[in-house]
This record gives sequence, structure tokens and C-alpha cells, in this order.
Amino acid sequence: MTSIQRNRHEGFAAVTAVLLVSFGIMAMSLATLGAAAMYADSVSAHESRIQNALNDQACTDSRALIQAKDALVSGPVSLPEFNCSLSF
Repeated sequence: MTSIQRNRHEGFAAVTAVLLVSFGIMAMSLATLGAAAMYADSVSAHESRIQNALNDQACTDSRALIQAKDALVSGPVSLPEFNCSLSF
């Protein structure tokens, strides 16, 4: 084997190694990104459940307050800040 053929062979091995390492790093990065997206989605869903429970409690408290403030209230009352609508 001549020195030129040996250099070409070593160059091919180097390029192949660089490509394998690059694709491995890219695969790990994509896996990490996917895990981070799943975690962010679960945190968002948890915060949404907490906010919905707080809105339900605020809507119930507002109903009691409206009834105590104005005993003659009748008909529908909308509270958009709590995403609820009351009917008396």
C-alpha cells in the first residue's frame, strides 16, 4: 500500500468518525429537546388545572357575594375574568 492510498484510507476513517460523532450528538440533542418539551407541557397542564380550580372557587365566592349584596338580582350574570357565568 502506498503512502497516498494510506492517507486516503485514514481520511475516510476520520470523516466517517466525525459524521458518526456528529449524528450521535444531534440524536442526543433531539432526545433532550423532546424531554424538555414534554416536561414543559406537563408543567403547563398542572398550572392550568390549578388555575381552573381557583377560578371555580372565585366564581362560587362571587355568587355568594352578589347574592349577599343584592338580594333582588335575577337573570344571568357573566364573570369573564373567572370564565364563568351565573344564573340567579
